[in-house]
Amino acid sequence: MVQLTRFKLSPGQQKLLGIQAACWLLYFGIVYIGTRLNFPQQRVGTLIGIFVLKVIVFYLLLGILFLVFNKKHWYKGLLLLLIFYFLAAPGAYLYLYKLMVHLGFKVNQKVPPLDWSFLGRMAKHYILLVIFAVGLFVFLKYRAYKNKQIEMAIIEYKTKMYAALMAKELEKLKYDVLAKQADPHFVHNIFNLFFGELLKYSPRWAQLMASFSGLTRYTFTHASQGTRKIVVSKEWQQVEAALALQQARFPEIPILKPEVQGAFAGQRVLPMAFITPLENAFKYGDFTGDGDALYIKLLLTDDLVEFTCRNRFDRRSRPVTSSGTGLSNLRRRLEIVFKNEFQLTVAEEEAYFTVKISINQ
Repeated sequence: MVQLTRFKLSPGQQKLLGIQAACWLLYFGIVYIGTRLNFPQQRVGTLIGIFVLKVIVFYLLLGILFLVFNKKHWYKGLLLLLIFYFLAAPGAYLYLYKLMVHLGFKVNQKVPPLDWSFLGRMAKHYILLVIFAVGLFVFLKYRAYKNKQIEMAIIEYKTKMYAALMAKELEKLKYDVLAKQADPHFVHNIFNLFFGELLKYSPRWAQLMASFSGLTRYTFTHASQGTRKIVVSKEWQQVEAALALQQARFPEIPILKPEVQGAFAGQRVLPMAFITPLENAFKYGDFTGDGDALYIKLLLTDDLVEFTCRNRFDRRSRPVTSSGTGLSNLRRRLEIVFKNEFQLTVAEEEAYFTVKISINQ
């Protein structure tokens, strides 16, 4: 069963059509009563035929008026109104005295000639219908204007409500940022306490504690607070700190010394861009045995920063259960900050997993 949902009328349109139908029925009732009093021999079918003609002409005129009062097509509307005027009378004559007579309905006992007298009489009906059409047109335009005002008022209200909601959310975000700024101070003070105590017994572990404290501070200061760009040299310092911590944690892991080609010259990178692949490498890498379990390289030029992190893995002995959230998050952040000026490639071949980040400067 076909559903004509695209032609479904709104409640307002249904009400307007109902009002028009009621007006037409009232008009027909008045004409019928007047005709029956003056011409009792007139058949109902004839009155219905004349009524149908008036309804058709009325709505044709209404459609033309929308063109007449259109700023872009007013001249087309006037021309169409003029043409319609000269065609309406001959058309009505053919309809009333040819078609209806052929169907067995007589409008008058005697068929009048198609002359200027007939055109004059038809003009009176034509002008009356024009007046009615103008009245309905003005009503429809006023109704559309009021609906537009109501719609704009609703949009304005929703906009204000949305702005108030966004202002509330902004205040919450500001508070969250301030809270994040406040929390690390206590943590770093504890780190400093541990650093001072460890320094008495083991300078090596004290240095590792300092590296961990610096890495934590870096994460809070730049990543958590939404810093978009940072110089590559600071990000690289955190890579070296993270490697030192991991090497102390797993001294048996064979890690090749990070390779740096080029010079640090103020190039910019996303905070934590290098740390994320490095964390994945230690989390999912295979560091058993000898060889290049982890390889890190940084290429620097005036126009390009390229970071490569490659780690060995073995699915058979250690299935990879990564959700990919870290790299997906990194890609979205790079898209926001560097738009089309970056490339993030992830390759898995043989026994190695490689992540490469290239950022145009």
